[in-house]
Amino acid sequence: MGETAADELERTTKLGFKGAMIHGLANGIFLDDKRFWPIFERAQALDVPLYLHPSVPLPAVCQGFPDGRARGLGLHG
Repeated sequence: MGETAADELERTTKLGFKGAMIHGLANGIFLDDKRFWPIFERAQALDVPLYLHPSVPLPAVCQGFPDGRARGLGLHG
């Protein structure tokens, strides 16, 4: 997963892209998972920025907020 994405990052920089955006969760997996490390390593080697876009947290994270509070914080619909 990560190596393929890293290859794609490199390919797109050769096409003129200046970096990439990654959403906060990928199939429910947090970005600190070792599977994503090749992407970060390649971005560093290419000296291109990565924008880590926040995503809607997992439902378990939103539990315990009063009704409407999580929605107001943009945490969960």
